[in-house]
Amino acid sequence: MSSTDPYAVEIHSQAPVRMSFAGGGTDVSPFPEQYGGMVVNATISTYMSATLRLRRDSRVVICANTRPEPIIYPHVSAMRFDKRLDFVKAIAKAMYRRKQGFE
Repeated sequence: MSSTDPYAVEIHSQAPVRMSFAGGGTDVSPFPEQYGGMVVNATISTYMSATLRLRRDSRVVICANTRPEPIIYPHVSAMRFDKRLDFVKAIAKAMYRRKQGFE
């Protein structure tokens, strides 16, 4: 693939795990504006990582090291919340607007 191929896009992301010891969620709007909030959290030397690759078709393939098989949908709008990686699906449904799929 040439470097100008739009399907050659691959994005890697990594972030430290954040542990909440007290007040988790009270720092997320609109809660602190209405009630105030205070949290005690820390990051540890364990990381979460994700990779996103564009596909040439419209399929969505979601893989996780906690699941033996990938979850596959024909396109983003076909994704259903069924307690299988729903957090990942919710992010994709809210943010992804392209016609081609991803994995």
